[in-house]
Amino acid sequence: QFIREHRYMQTSDLVHDWLQGCFHLNQAVRIFEGNQETTGIFKGLGPYGEALIENDRGIHHLFNGSLRLV
Repeated sequence: QFIREHRYMQTSDLVHDWLQGCFHLNQAVRIFEGNQETTGIFKGLGPYGEALIENDRGIHHLFNGSLRLV
């Protein structure tokens, strides 16, 4: 019952709260996804919860991988 009473009704509220405590926001990061590595600035979350990484090639939407600070 606690979970039902305290769940997020809007995805935007969940994303807002998550970003408030996100240490990676606007920091240089690397995401390793299989054999692929993407490096850039962590800009937040996309509409499907994916990581948004900005670098000189644009903004990348990454759904999986291991994120590390550079």
